[in-house]
Amino acid sequence: MQELNFEADHSPTLLVGFDGATFDIIDPMLLEGKLPNIQRLLRDGGRATLMSSTPPLSPIAWTSIATGVNPGKHGIYDFAHRNPDSYDFTPYSSTNKRARAVWDILGEAGKRVCVVNVPLTYPPERVNGVMLSGFPSPPNADDWTYPLPLARELKRNLGDVDFQKPASLVDEGEEDELLEELARTTNNQIRVLKYLLKRERFDFIMTVFDGIDSASHSLWKHLDKSHPKHNPRFAERGRRVFFSSYELADEALGRLLDSFDARPNVILLSDHGNGPVHYGVYINNWLSERGYLAFRGGFETRLKRWAFRHGLNAYNLFRLAKRLRVLPGVEAAYAKDSAALRLVKHISLSFADVDWERTRVYSFGNYGQLYVNLRGREPRGAVEPGAEYDELTDKLRRELLDLRDPRRGNRMFDLVLSKKELYRGPFADEGPDLIFLDSKMLYNAHRFFELATNSLVTPHPVYSGNHKPNGIFIASGPQIQIRGETGVASVLDVAPTVLAIAGIATPAHMEGIALQGRVSPSIRHREMPVAIGDGGRVEEPHDFDDSQYAGLAQRLRNLGYL
Repeated sequence: MQELNFEADHSPTLLVGFDGATFDIIDPMLLEGKLPNIQRLLRDGGRATLMSSTPPLSPIAWTSIATGVNPGKHGIYDFAHRNPDSYDFTPYSSTNKRARAVWDILGEAGKRVCVVNVPLTYPPERVNGVMLSGFPSPPNADDWTYPLPLARELKRNLGDVDFQKPASLVDEGEEDELLEELARTTNNQIRVLKYLLKRERFDFIMTVFDGIDSASHSLWKHLDKSHPKHNPRFAERGRRVFFSSYELADEALGRLLDSFDARPNVILLSDHGNGPVHYGVYINNWLSERGYLAFRGGFETRLKRWAFRHGLNAYNLFRLAKRLRVLPGVEAAYAKDSAALRLVKHISLSFADVDWERTRVYSFGNYGQLYVNLRGREPRGAVEPGAEYDELTDKLRRELLDLRDPRRGNRMFDLVLSKKELYRGPFADEGPDLIFLDSKMLYNAHRFFELATNSLVTPHPVYSGNHKPNGIFIASGPQIQIRGETGVASVLDVAPTVLAIAGIATPAHMEGIALQGRVSPSIRHREMPVAIGDGGRVEEPHDFDDSQYAGLAQRLRNLGYL
């Protein structure tokens, strides 16, 4: 596939993200005459299915979109990572990103950039332009803009400038409240963007709208009568709010397009798709039953284990509290850092009860990723690198592929991938050793505490909809040559394409390709050297206060990710 050859002109490039959007929803709405602003992009442009990261998780995918490299080079694997000297987990922030983003490269070429609400950009980076941090910025943070005084300027001139992603976990009957919050935050984001675009001229603008993803997590059950959480009483309202999230995003796109005097080059994309999820799988239970994960022998842990086996665990306690109407449901309670939640975490089994010297494998992450307790990498590693590691991961792969739903009898996971297959680069060893997925993604080994229930499988404890790998890519503009339906592209192709529009050659460390004409019908990546070359960290605008990690963790809990 050839590189793009663009004629030089002065059209700005606008990259708009609809987090979680899918053509599965967009295409039927287009046939109904809805989403007019997406339709106007398609009239003069082209589209492709944009394949997400593995797993299809926002912090990984958006970082790959921004950098054009895989996690082995940019170092982001989830919403949180294990601390080097313990088995505690800390949220990722922008300081953990170890590859240059497209806005850094454009800025070094003298281009003015405007980056607004892109995930994992807190604290904001020093750029040639402005950056307004995206989720999960800590609540009430006052250092969420670069330059720093811009926060006060926006507040002074616009008033309410909060556009942070709202909690996507709403109880039945609260659907309209979610829509009101989505409308408020989306409108605020557009107001801020229009203000910035009037304030100065930018060569590159990147912004991400979160509403579709929030609605998809909570409301997908209303689209599918076969969903285990489907409730006919709320289905009509839930469907209306769900489709309204797409219409809100489309309206925001139109308002943004109308802010330009000249037609910009536009790329509209999503980091992943969305679809139904039915079941949660508690893989640490399975690891414990098979002897891969061991517990301490002290009295407190033995008492917790007895209570856990007899049903006194987080999942059942929240279900009971909901029936007694003393607490919200499992989903809402999971998203609130309440006293009840802290109590349940205290009395439930957790990683604090694990005997790490006798533990060979543990699961952590939003897709149940498996980590080998490797000697020399983990603080109290029990598995030797080399032959023992290889034998263990091969055995785990076979056993995961044969793992069955105890009630339904079907195999749950048909894709088991190793880090050697997925990641390449100087930070590849920091990633999970195995990722296991259901290709239909109806089963999800989501993290609900470390050990939430004595069951292997339950209805998903948090969501009714979750991420799928098929995102969207639409491109239109005076310098963009893509036309019509073009096949499949990768999140790694976005940064090279943006640079090509600006007339900048793809840096050697990037793995994607600049897209032109027909996108490859199957995903292709150029073979690139492992060294990241010029992909070092950019200078930060200010020191990152470690106490803000508490705020990041709180934000992620409110969003249902921790």
